[in-house]
Formats: sequence, structure tokens, C-alpha cells
Amino acid sequence: MSRNRLIDILRDPSANEAERDDAAMQLELYPDEETIAALLEAANDEAYSEMIRGSCGESLAGIWLEQQAIDFERLALLTDIAREEAVSLIRSREPSAYEAFLDYLDVERVLQELIRDSRLTLTESEVGFSRNYVYHSEYEMAFEGLVIQLYRKGTYPADFDYARWRDLALTFDLRKEAMYDPDFWETFKAWAAAYPGH
Repeated sequence: MSRNRLIDILRDPSANEAERDDAAMQLELYPDEETIAALLEAANDEAYSEMIRGSCGESLAGIWLEQQAIDFERLALLTDIAREEAVSLIRSREPSAYEAFLDYLDVERVLQELIRDSRLTLTESEVGFSRNYVYHSEYEMAFEGLVIQLYRKGTYPADFDYARWRDLALTFDLRKEAMYDPDFWETFKAWAAAYPGH
């Protein structure tokens, strides 16, 4: 099937969802700018189902991996399930590219900011756990540990921005591979949903 036909199916809200998802996956075979633009558009559009958005993210990652040139700027624009699937694929196939993406995001600085924002509600020993892991570049464990400390106490960091924390959790693949709490993702979502004004 042609690229243009696949893009038409992906964008067609009256099409069968399985067909749209299949189109998203097949578009990985057409690694040009028009394909990438269509996948990016669908990946971050909440009118699409999570299944389709996830497939768009995975196809984008597949294209970049095949080209041996990860577009960090566009990867960073992906949100929610699209980011999760894209980063998960890159992490499994090309760990060095995943590490480079963390550098691109300046994850160490971001985590230090989140730790600082959490010091109003956590003790020094509680934030020290995460700070130690940041020092040793164990960013996934630093972040998960910080969030667990917060949701166990039922407290929130200063100026809590759910989208920022969610996208970082997905970048670290914590919906699938939490280290300390097997129920991390569901507990994290419930904790965030209870935040006043969420």
C-alpha cells in the first residue's frame, strides 16, 4: 500500500481502529519527512486512541533507528504513550542513544530541580536517597524513589506540574519496569489525580 494511502487511513476517523493502527505501523517502511510529520501529528493528538498513538511513537523510533540518527528534538516533543513506546524501543535496541537522549534532556539538572522542589515536604534523609542516585547517574532509581517518598506521605513538590513528572516517568519506562514498587504507575496516577486542581 502506498505511503499516501496509509496516511489517509491513519487520519480517517471513520476507519476501523485496527486498520488505523496497522497503517501507523506500516508507515515505518516509508522513512521520509511527510511520513514523520504525519506520525508526529497523530502521536500527540488525544483524539487518537492510546493504541494508535503508541504505534506512531514506535514507528517514529523505528525510522530514526534505521536512519541511525535519533531526532532528539522531535523525540522530546512526544508525550504520554507515544513517548513511552518510542523511548522503550530506542532503549532496547540502542542503549547508547537512550543515554544520549537523557543527556539531551539534561535529566541530571531536571532531577536536581525536582529534588529541590520536594524539600519543602520531605526530610533531608528522604531526598538524600534520590540525590545519591543522581550523583551515581542512576536517574531512573532516583526519580522512582523520589516519587515513592512523596506518594507514601501524600505530599507534593512545590509547583507540581503533572505533565512534566509524567513524561519523565515514561522516559524512564516506569509504567512497565518500576524497580521498587510493582504498582508504581497506578499509584503514581492516583497520587497525581488527588493533587488539588489537577
